[in-house]
Amino acid sequence: MASNLSEAPERHVVRRAREGSDDAYSELVRRYRDRVIASVFRVVRHRERAEDLAQEAFVRAFGALDRFRSERRLEPWLLTIAINAANEYVGRVRPDSPLSKLALTPTCLEGDVPVIVADDATDTPTAPADTRGRELQEALSGLRWDFRQCVILRHIEQRSHEEIAAIMQVPLGTVKSHLVRARKQLRKAVGR
Repeated sequence: MASNLSEAPERHVVRRAREGSDDAYSELVRRYRDRVIASVFRVVRHRERAEDLAQEAFVRAFGALDRFRSERRLEPWLLTIAINAANEYVGRVRPDSPLSKLALTPTCLEGDVPVIVADDATDTPTAPADTRGRELQEALSGLRWDFRQCVILRHIEQRSHEEIAAIMQVPLGTVKSHLVRARKQLRKAVGR
C-alpha cells in the first residue's frame, strides 16, 4: 500500500493518516520533510536543531490532524506549525547564550538546505558579490524575527502574500507592512 500512497493525491493520504495508517504518516513526512526542515532552518540557523524541530512539528501536526481542514493544502498548515515551533524555540533561548548566538547568526552550512550566500569569500572575481551577500545575510539576521520570516518566505521561498499570512497566522496587511519595513531596514543596513 505504501507504493500506492506515493502516487496518491494529498487528500487521500491525509484521510488515510487520519484513519491511523503508519504508511500514510510516512508518506506525508517523505513529501514535506525537506521543505519543513528548510523553513525551520531559516529561523533557527542550525541544521541539527532544525531537524529536531521539524520532527517536533510533524508530531504536533499528526496529533492535530483531525483539526486540519482537508479542503486546504497541507503544506502551508505544516509550515505554520513548524515555524511556530521554531519561533517558540528561539523565544526560549536566552539572547546571550552561546546556543542563541549559534542559532541566530550565519554559520557554516551542511547538506542541501538552501542559503542566500556561501560562507567563504575568496580573492576571486565573485568575492565582492560574496562580500555583498554576506552583508545582506548579516543584515537579514539582524532583523526582528517576524520581519526576517516575511522576507525569507517572500523572497527566498517565493511565497505569495496570502500564503505568508496563512503560514504566520497574521493579517495580509501585517505581512505587507512587515515586508516594507524589513526592506527599508535591509537597504539601510547594506548601504543602498
